[in-house]
Amino acid sequence: MRPENDIILSCTNLVRMFGDGESQSTAVDGVSLELMRGQFALLMGPSGSGKSTLLAMLSGLLRPTSGQVHSRDGTDLVDVWDLSDREREAYRLKYCGYIFQGYNLFPALTARQQLEIVLRWGLNTPAREARRQAEETLGQLGLGSKLNLLPAQLSGGEKQRVAIGRALVKNPALCFADEPTSALDWHHGENVVEMLRQAAHERGATLLVVTHDPRLMPFADEVFHIDDGRLTDEAHAPVHAAAS
Repeated sequence: MRPENDIILSCTNLVRMFGDGESQSTAVDGVSLELMRGQFALLMGPSGSGKSTLLAMLSGLLRPTSGQVHSRDGTDLVDVWDLSDREREAYRLKYCGYIFQGYNLFPALTARQQLEIVLRWGLNTPAREARRQAEETLGQLGLGSKLNLLPAQLSGGEKQRVAIGRALVKNPALCFADEPTSALDWHHGENVVEMLRQAAHERGATLLVVTHDPRLMPFADEVFHIDDGRLTDEAHAPVHAAAS
């Protein structure tokens, strides 16, 4: 049995339905799971299985039709969907990092500024320190020569790495990623996965990653499989030998 204090995120009987009447469909059907502090977990399944919908509910972005999501706020577990909209926004800002498939970068900001704005306006980090952390993180992602480029001047893979840096730069307690390596070749993808793994194992962050990519499995502590909106089995994957 897992120690209760080590559980940082859990859901119980989570359901999400879309549409009305005869057109109503169930995207997620009664899912329950637990994520531990410092865990790197994957959520895998075929297209249309409910992966991204489940991720959105767990991360406080999409309200479930029914069920509960509990997350650790300091020493206490709180029901994410019992919070007011303002409280939930503050919770996401303080504890969560997000990596979206669509990048969601600000078109008028440089690569460095994409990260600086998270630190300066989200965490009140002084300008000089925000710049240092932004440059260090982008350097780790192989973007040291791209600091002053706008999104329109970056390739798809480079934009994805900026989005990943933006999620990790504030050292979030929880990081949610939707196909973070989909736009990357494996050389850069492996570097990104190693950064995610280090965020979990060295900084104590909890990572939940939606992916189709089986190459990520050896890096994961746990793999959840979902099909037709339901968890089908749970496989514990060994940590990649090169990462230990």
